[in-house]
Parts: sequence; C-alpha cells; structure tokens
Amino acid sequence: MTETTSQSIVAGPLDLPADGSEPNRWRYLPALDGVRGLAVVAVVLFHFWPDIFPGGFVGVDVFFAMSGFLITGILMTEHRTSGRIDLAAFWGRRVRRLVPAVVVLVIVTAVATVATGTGSALQLADSVGALTWTTNLITAFSGGSRVFLHNSRTTIDHLWSLAIEEQFYLVWPPVALLVFRRIRGRRAQVAVALALVAASAGAMGAIGGEHAYFRTDTRAFELLGGAALALSGWAGRRRAPALTSSLALVGFSGLVLFVAFARSGDEWMYPWGFLLISASSLALVAAAVHPSRALTFVLESRPMRHLGQVSYGVYLWHIPVQRLLSSKRIGFDGAGLQIVRFAVLALVVEASFRFIEQPFRRRRLRLGWREVGLGYVAAAAAILLLVPATQRDVAAQWDAIDAPPKVAAGQQRVLVLGDLVGAVAASGLREDDSLAVWSLADPGCPSGSEPLLDGRRPLDVDDFCGHWPDRWRRGIERFRPDVVVLGGGYWDTLEQRDHPDGSTDAYFQRLVDRQLEVIAATRTDAVVEVVRMGDWSGLIDSSQRPLGQRTAATDAYDGVVDQLYVTHPGVRVLDVSGMGGWDDLRSLRSSSLR
Repeated sequence: MTETTSQSIVAGPLDLPADGSEPNRWRYLPALDGVRGLAVVAVVLFHFWPDIFPGGFVGVDVFFAMSGFLITGILMTEHRTSGRIDLAAFWGRRVRRLVPAVVVLVIVTAVATVATGTGSALQLADSVGALTWTTNLITAFSGGSRVFLHNSRTTIDHLWSLAIEEQFYLVWPPVALLVFRRIRGRRAQVAVALALVAASAGAMGAIGGEHAYFRTDTRAFELLGGAALALSGWAGRRRAPALTSSLALVGFSGLVLFVAFARSGDEWMYPWGFLLISASSLALVAAAVHPSRALTFVLESRPMRHLGQVSYGVYLWHIPVQRLLSSKRIGFDGAGLQIVRFAVLALVVEASFRFIEQPFRRRRLRLGWREVGLGYVAAAAAILLLVPATQRDVAAQWDAIDAPPKVAAGQQRVLVLGDLVGAVAASGLREDDSLAVWSLADPGCPSGSEPLLDGRRPLDVDDFCGHWPDRWRRGIERFRPDVVVLGGGYWDTLEQRDHPDGSTDAYFQRLVDRQLEVIAATRTDAVVEVVRMGDWSGLIDSSQRPLGQRTAATDAYDGVVDQLYVTHPGVRVLDVSGMGGWDDLRSLRSSSLR
C-alpha cells in the first residue's frame, strides 16, 4: 500500500551524500518495511479481535502517512533530477504494483461467495468498487441503501482504504508538479501542503461520522501530512539518534494507546483523534527514515521486514479468509479456528506475493493494456455470477432486517403485523415458550396512504413504511405462520385524513380491508386475528392530537374491527378491551389466542 521501486520492496529515503548536497536518488531502507509490518498487524488484530483492539484501525492511518511521504519524495526527486515528472510512468507503476493482485482477489471472492451462498448485491458493488478504486465512495454514499442492509458485510469491503490511496495517487502527482513549478522554496511548498492538511481536517470535523471516515477529501490530510514531511527535506539530512529515538517513542506509544482505547465512532475523533493518530504515524515514519540502533533492531529484523514486504497481500486477503472460513463451515470455533485461518492466510499471502505481485512488479510477466483488459474481462465474468444474489437482495430490500426465529418442536408459529400496537403485543407473545414469534410490525409506520389534512404533527412516511404490503407478503411466504396477529390503528388514528366520502368509518374500513387482502393474497392457512383495543386511554394523549378527535378516530377504528365477523368471515377479533396500557398489552400470551 506504499510506493515501491523496481529494485526493492519499498522505496526508502534519499541517499545521503557525504558533502551534504541534495540527494538525487532513493535507496532501500528496511525499517520502513518494519513500519508497514506493524501497521498491517494492527489492522488484522482489529478485524479479528475488535473488542480487545478497538483502535487497530490506526494501521490504515500509518499506511496513509507513509504513502504520502514516499510518493511525494519520489515525485520530488524525479522533478529535481529531470525537471519533469513522467505521470504516465508513475501511474503505470501503480497499475503494475496494485492491479494484478486486486483482479485475482475480485475473481476469487466472487466465485467463493457464490459457492458458499454468501453472494450479495453489496459484494457485487464492492467488486466493481475494487476494480474502479471507488469502494470508499460506495460505502460513504450508498452504504445505507436498503438493498445492502440484509447483507451489510462483504469479503472485500476493507478495500476502501486502497481506494483512497489510489484516488490520492491520481490527483496528487499533477498537483505536486504544479507546486514544484510555481512555488519556489521548501518552506513555501510545505506551507501549501499544510494548508491542504488544514482544509481536509476541517472538512472531517464539519462532516463527521461515517461519511468523514470513508471520504477521500476528509482523509486526505493524513496522506498530505506525509507529503509535508517529504517536502520539508527530512529524509535528506542526517538526524541525531536522540531525536529519532524520541520520535519513535512518541509515535509508537501514541499508536499503542489508540489501538487499545480508540473507537472510530467517537465524536471527538473527528478530526482531533485522527489528527493525533496522523501525528503519531508521522513521528514513527520520520524515526524509521533515520532509525536508531534500537529501532533498527526491531524494525529491520527479518520477520518484521518480511511481514512488511508481504503486507499488501496480508491486507488484501485477511478479511476474505476470516469471513469465508467461518466456524459454521469449518466445524469448530475458538483458538483452533484462528490457527486454521492464519495458516491459510499465510499460504495465500505467500502465493500472492511470489506468483502474482512479484512477477508483475519485477516485469517477469508482461502487463500492458491488453493484459489489463483481459484481467478486467475475467473479473467482470466472475462478478456476473453475483447477479442472481443481487436480484434477490433488490427483491428483499423492503423486508424486515431481523430473521425469523428458530422454531422448536411443538411451538406454534405466530407472525405479528401492524404498527406500534403490534410491536408491543409481539414483545409479550415472545415471553411464551410455546410460541415462536416473528414480528414484522413497524412501530413507527402507519399503513394508510390517503392524503393528510392539516395536522398538528404530520407523519413523515418513508419508502420503508409505504412498502408494508411487500414486507407482509414475503414474511408470510417465508415463515408459514400458524397464526397471524394484526395489531394496528395507533398511527392511522393520529392524523386526520382527507376522506373522499367524508367518512372516517369508511376510511378505516378501506384500510383494514386492504390489510386483510394482502394477507389473503398469500393463500396462507394461518388463523388471522385482529387486535381490538377497546380502551385506548393508556396509549394516547393530547400531545399529538386533541384528545377528543383522537378518541373519535380510535372508536371508529374499533368499530370497523367489531364488524369483521360480517365483512371478513373467518377473521377473528383479539379483544384486549380493559387492558388500557402498554404494559397490559405486553401481557398477551398463547392463552389469548384462539
């Protein structure tokens, strides 16, 4: 996830001429591989044990800081030595370094999720995002889509950070070239970078939350901080060991504290927490550029160097391995499962490094436009396998998020529909061990669709509420209930509606008719029982609508329910008259059902 040269795994700092003149090329520095190793370990710990390492996401921030530093240093050196920047060659190196492994990842995960029955619309969207380096934008702007809610995790949703880096690699080089040409003087160039840091961090603070976490403009300050470090000339001069040791201690300690205690959802993190993480990351990177003896011993050890060298593969594959090798599929859990996962991860990462990443990066395998095109065609073919799962998710987008309960032998299946009345009734019925209760009641949704007259608090009915017929039909077909309990009338009696014939009774008759027609259309054999409150006094008050008007409406609704034996023979009335309050409604049990 950081800049590389064709000679080494990771670009290091500038060679330091003995005469103190400006250096003209980059050399390999093993300590930076060690930093990458630490960063990817933090990310893996976060994803495998989030409760123990809630702030392990800071590993991504370290990658951001290092990427900004290395990319800018390479661009700066090229411009200093040649007076230009070959943007096509730069972007070509990025394609060679990053694309082959991602294409293989997309193909493998698409096939694997289809084979395991875990394919989804979001897996398809994330696969497209991986190939176009837009996963972060999909997450930030479409993550709340109802199409994605039933399958909200994929095997490649972690590629959002790579997308941010690639977008930075696309935009920053021409901006840097403009800065090199138009702005003379190192301090002025650093000032430009720091101004961009301030703008990006300010945007993060203003936006906050999930959007700020995943958007490129609000995370760019971490990469730009690395750019400012490179522009300052830090790599071009030798630094006192005491200074670099202090930076290493501050940076490492800060990151460890964040790994142990930080949570990305905390409001204070935007931007102050992430600014502190960025500063700690830069301190560690700066120390690794001029490592002290102790830092060299740790970061340049063979295990840390190798982990850093294969960190790209570790980052790509650790989530697919974790989610595909679930305890249900493997057959056991605990430490044994984790050992299996890490063993498989090690094999996959080494294979990716030796047979995909290295051959293409070292040009042992050709990678031109034709090869890239063929790779994308193969990936597109694999993604097409996800179309049936996507169609399923689209069809299910208005379904309830909660899955139906497991039904034990001898239990009666009860499906509860309606609004807040149904939701409260379901909470009581669930207390009865003889019942398996699934509630599709929507506590905040009316079922009526006729226009509202002026009301004191008009309801804002969203698309989810409006699709209750689809939700009910699919729920009945999926659960095959023995009993359907319909508890409604709370929200539909709240607002005064524009009834064409001026009759409140006629409106409620149409409403209940519509609800029962939806249930009957499923051809269910279930017994249908409609709740009749009778006494609404403990459920309503005058804060939402004048009490007299509301009582007239609830009486009209109950009157329609009273006549169901005439209008809908076979439908039963579940009379809870006299309960009068939410707590009493929660006392419903199987004995209340007929």
